[in-house]
Amino acid sequence: MQKQAHSTRLTLKEVILMGMLAIDKLDEQNRQELADQVHQMQVNGEI
Repeated sequence: MQKQAHSTRLTLKEVILMGMLAIDKLDEQNRQELADQVHQMQVNGEI
């Protein structure tokens, strides 16, 4: 994701807002799966 952000010259604020808008388009199940995936990345020390 960082590479994509840099290649399109988005600011951090724009990246965050795009993420928020994208999450809004997800249904509840996909939103929960995404949250679980991010949590697992934190647990694994990836982020």
